[in-house]
Formats: sequence, C-alpha cells, structure tokens
Amino acid sequence: MITKNLNISADLCKGCGTCEGVCPHGAVKLLYMAEDGRYLPFIDKDQCIQCGLCLQSCPAWPSDPEGVPFKSIKSTTAQDLLGPFQNTYSGFSNNRQLRRTSSSGGLATAVLLYALRTEQIDTALVVKLNEDNPFGEPQLVLAKTETEIVSAIGSKYLPVPLNRIIKQIITREDIQRIAIVGLPCHIEGIRKARHHLKKLDKKIAFTIGLFCRQTKNLGFTKLLLSRLKVDPSDLQSFSYRGGGWPGYVTAKMNDGNMSKCLFFDEGFLLLWLLQSFAPKACMFCCDPTAEYADISVADAWIEEFANDKEGVSLIVARTNEGESILNNALRDSVISTQSIDPEKVVGSQIKRAILRKKINYRTKVTALKPSDHKILKTIFNQKVDIRGMIHLKQMESFRKITSSNLFVTAFQKIPSAFFNKIKKKAQKRKALSSRVK
Repeated sequence: MITKNLNISADLCKGCGTCEGVCPHGAVKLLYMAEDGRYLPFIDKDQCIQCGLCLQSCPAWPSDPEGVPFKSIKSTTAQDLLGPFQNTYSGFSNNRQLRRTSSSGGLATAVLLYALRTEQIDTALVVKLNEDNPFGEPQLVLAKTETEIVSAIGSKYLPVPLNRIIKQIITREDIQRIAIVGLPCHIEGIRKARHHLKKLDKKIAFTIGLFCRQTKNLGFTKLLLSRLKVDPSDLQSFSYRGGGWPGYVTAKMNDGNMSKCLFFDEGFLLLWLLQSFAPKACMFCCDPTAEYADISVADAWIEEFANDKEGVSLIVARTNEGESILNNALRDSVISTQSIDPEKVVGSQIKRAILRKKINYRTKVTALKPSDHKILKTIFNQKVDIRGMIHLKQMESFRKITSSNLFVTAFQKIPSAFFNKIKKKAQKRKALSSRVK
C-alpha cells in the first residue's frame, strides 16, 4: 500500500497491482519477491507527478468507490454480511468436463465462454500458472479465444498482481468489452479505478469476484509439494484443485509420473483455518465476499451439496449486468441454476470470520471502538471473549507461527495416517450430528 507521503506500507499492501496499472507516468512498478512470491510497489519519485491516482484506487485505502457503498456491519443477516445483491443461486456449468476440471462447478468459466460466444465481450482477463515454471510469476492472460479462457480454469493459491494490466486494457484498441475475474481486492481496485479512468470504465462489461478469506504465498505451495513428496526442481506442471469436488492437488513430474491427494487431506484444512502463509494484509481484509463485483462466486460448503462430487458454485448476483448474463446463460442452457436462501450462502463460509472482516472495515475507516465489541456481544448473545477483542493479533500470531521454518519442518514429518485419523473422526461426528437432526 502507498501512503499519502509516498511511502510503502508492506504490511497493508495486497499486491493487487492497481497502483502500477493506474499510474499515468509509469512511476509505480511492482517488484516480485521470488522467495515467497509477494509483490511490493516501488515508486520512482523523479517520475511521480503526485496525481494521487495510486492512493485513490488502492483497495487498502479507506475509501469506497463513489455510488457503491460498502455495507458495514449491523447484524448477521445475509443482507448485511453479503453486501448488496439482487438474488442468490446455486449452479454449475452444463459442460461436464468444465465442471469437473474447475474448482467448484465451473460457473465462472462457463459465463466467460458464453459471453465471448455471444459477443458480449471480446476479451476476458484470467490468470494461469506459469507454464515454464509453476513457481514463477503467474501469467495474466487477456484471453481472446475460448481455448485461452479454458487454459486458465481452476483456483490459484498464490499472489497475483492482476490489476497491473489496467494500462493495457485502456490502451489496446482490440479490447473494447472485457470481463474480469479476480479476488475481492482486485475487484475493489478495479471499481475504484473505473471511477477515475473513464476509458477503463467504458471497456468493462462485467466483473466476477471470487469469495476469499485469504490468499497464500509460495510457502504454502512448497509445503503442498513436500506432503506429496515432490521435488520442486522436478515439477513439470501443477494444479491446486480439479478432478471433481473438492478437488485434488496434482503434481506432474518431468518423467511423466503424477502425485496427487484431495485438496483438504494431509492437514491442508488446518493450514487454511490457521491462515498459514497468508500475507499480513489478509488479516486486515474487509471484503471476503467480493461486494464490488457484478457476480460473486463461492464454493458450496454446505450440507446439501456435501456429497456432490462434480462441483457446485454458490452465486451472488449483485447488479443488473450480473443478473442479466446469468439469466441469459441459463436460458441458453449453458449453466444450471437454482435459487437458494442467501443465509445458506453465508453459512457456506465461516460466519464469524465474515463478521470480523466487516469490523475490519470500521477499523480501517474510523479506528476500532468499544461499540464494535458490543456488536459482537449482542449478535452472538455471549460475553465478548479475548478472541473477539484481539482477533487480529491472535490470527497474526497463528499466521507467523504456522508460516515459520520450524513449523514447516515439524509439519512435514507428521505421518499421513495422523491426518487421516482426524478426518475420519470428523466425518463420524458429522454423521452422528446429522442423525440427531
């Protein structure tokens, strides 16, 4: 994050690339930290004209895009926790191969393909892993063909400077209508930039935001590979998810052999809950549900879809543009959707985590007040414990400990049987709970 005096706050920087993308004189450049995959901005102060665009467009800066108020916390109803929306659905791509190859239903990819075929867009901004080096910088693809869109299918759990490409979108004559898929911080940066850059605004047809609690640095990927017993130097290709739901972590070696496991096996769920390897900026995130997107998409982590191994997306249609393209894709049998209670969409996430990120919003804008803790007490009808009062410090402690070399070394030595035993116990408790209900 760039501050008013043009200093860099590494702890608050999301590495989204918006500052580089909007800078009219190329004074801001993102530097790639190869060790952990982070991106940090560097400012050439001799080139900087102090126009303020980088600051005004930064998703970490406490301002909302004009006319798009971010909903702060008032209750734990879906209307407050999800932000503005028109309708909520469950759904998936009707192309079975797309559905199984994707992370959770293939809905986002199906919508992009449909928009391209029907000439609602001529370009889609998507992300794929580096083909030459899975540990290298991710590739930002201004996809002009269906093949290019499909090549980027699936989740990528590593830093992505998506918005650094804003300048190309504005200047390229062959881009007139573009769809953008990104994390909430990317979409917020785009929304703010659109307000200041009218040429950009005119070119964006719609945006798809992916629910996100945290991203990961490359330490997470390296640990995944260590659990798969794969030497990174022998890696030919890699995917975080795919092959049905919830998907497999899959590594292909140079000799053609493959190693894979279910995404949340081998203790990976523990790493997720503890926010291991998450950038510190994720601790200060205010928007886990991509409130500034036209369409928001999430995994269907709810009971009714627990046994669906093909994959289902949860969908939040937020704007007229988002609702329209979903309805048209449904009409033309590209996707299947069904209305779903918005409370279930909230329930698919960790509700308390969403609430606390909403409190982060108030913290960012006004500084944390005692009244925020009263909100926690009222909503959950319980005493505010230490976790409620020092949540950020606690999660930061977890993040530091579980990202340390000592933890990684210990984690690598834990036998798979240990995690399998925990998984079976959790499944047994879940089954008993279901019978009681």
